[in-house]
Amino acid sequence: MRQAELPRTTFYRYFPDLESILLHGVAEIAGELDEASTLWYAAVGDPAAALEPAATGLVEVYQRHGRLLLAFSDAAALAPEVDQAWHAAIEGFVEQTTARIRHLQRSGDTEVPHAREIARALVWMTERYLHETYGRGSGTPTSTAVETIVTIWRRTLFDGATR
Repeated sequence: MRQAELPRTTFYRYFPDLESILLHGVAEIAGELDEASTLWYAAVGDPAAALEPAATGLVEVYQRHGRLLLAFSDAAALAPEVDQAWHAAIEGFVEQTTARIRHLQRSGDTEVPHAREIARALVWMTERYLHETYGRGSGTPTSTAVETIVTIWRRTLFDGATR
């Protein structure tokens, strides 16, 4: 409330409880993550090269909101609506990644099997890695986190995976 510079009564008029605040935050952050992810989902040209700008955007979102994301995680244990909202947001990225991988399979740019499962593993791994890295404040430099994510995605999708 101090940061918002709102009196308590005004604040609670907009957010009647902690769960409402967290659900609003989930929607805000999911929008930022979607904006960053679109750099890969909608990229034309070399799909492997498009991984770096998307990963950079994701890392920057987690750097800005790491503590709030940690609060989501903690609240999810007690607030099923918060857990469901965050899970639904991440599953939306799984669906978009699945579609992108299937497109890459059709175009011959990747030979990975099981597009949905590969997408699910990559997206949830990335979410958990960034959550642990920036939610708990590991101090990992942006460049290291970006390089880590890009290496994993690039090697999984483009380096000799076979059906």
